Amino acid sequence: MPQPERRSNLEHKVRRWISQGLAYFILAVWTAFAFYAVGWVFLSSVSTTREIFSNTLLRSGTHLENYVKALTTHSMGLYFIPFTLYFLTGFFGSLPREMEESARIDGCTDVQAFWRIMLPLAQPAIVTVTIFNFMGLWNEYF
Repeated sequence: MPQPERRSNLEHKVRRWISQGLAYFILAVWTAFAFYAVGWVFLSSVSTTREIFSNTLLRSGTHLENYVKALTTHSMGLYFIPFTLYFLTGFFGSLPREMEESARIDGCTDVQAFWRIMLPLAQPAIVTVTIFNFMGLWNEYF
């Protein structure tokens, strides 16, 4: 009688391993695609327009002046900075002041309390704002 029980347990483990392996494979492929897309966007942002359309990214070097041009000439800061400030101000306002006060009692300066306590708590908000800004800028140009 123990033999069929072991076999069904083994079959269950194999099926679970296969289904998890398939799920991890799909997740790995999706992650690789996302990293490729973000990497291409970054490389395109520091390349010239001619290099982007001829598929020769970074052939003439990096052009960080593209960011300055986007912020000054095209006023890109007007689009995503107010949303970011509004969102993060609301999020930081919702964080408990007691945690910041307890960090000060433990001997942290204001800067240390921010870097060690408040910023790690704000990571979900920062990731959310980054995703929204990326999607907005992506939809603006692509």
